[in-house]
Amino acid sequence: MSKLFAIASLLAMASLPAQAATLTFDLNIDHCTGTCGILGSYGTATFTDVSGGLQVDVQLANNAAFQFAGNGLNVVSFSSSNTAVAGDFSFQNLGGAASLAPVIPAPNQDGFGDFLYAVDSTHPPNQSAQNAEIKFTVANLTVGSLIASTNGSPNTFVTVDIFGTNQKTGLVGGTLTQTGNQGETPIPGAIWLFGSVIAAAGLIRKRFI
Repeated sequence: MSKLFAIASLLAMASLPAQAATLTFDLNIDHCTGTCGILGSYGTATFTDVSGGLQVDVQLANNAAFQFAGNGLNVVSFSSSNTAVAGDFSFQNLGGAASLAPVIPAPNQDGFGDFLYAVDSTHPPNQSAQNAEIKFTVANLTVGSLIASTNGSPNTFVTVDIFGTNQKTGLVGGTLTQTGNQGETPIPGAIWLFGSVIAAAGLIRKRFI
């Protein structure tokens, strides 16, 4: 009986979720014409695995503002090896925009290249929102599925269209080499299960030795 209980307990551990993975990109690659007005970071873009899919949280800093009327430049652009459709996007914070909608695939984003997914404003406000936050979740995507853009700057994973402190507008981006705050990568259930079986086998062998 105790042997069965030990095996059941170990197998139950296989269903426990691992800690969510998080990648935070520093938005310090400046593609604004004439720069965006400051040196250093314009904010961060954080990607986190959540129960609903992939959460994208973009927060601007140093009085930068989202540019919602970018004439072909999307407010936020990124890519994933997984497939998502417009209905997979759900918005928690619009960053001051009247409305945001998915753009699939995203058009070329200046020198940063081509992206598969983006969000952009369908009814731009008269003014950009300073120090605002855009947050949305995309079902079926994960941190582990993020990929770099193509046909552009190498290793660019995310771009944001901003309104700089010097009245200039344009894209800022973050690359893999500027990524920080990476959490633990979720461990697939199959690996947990394999480890549990090995541990259970050890317990059984110990009992009968």
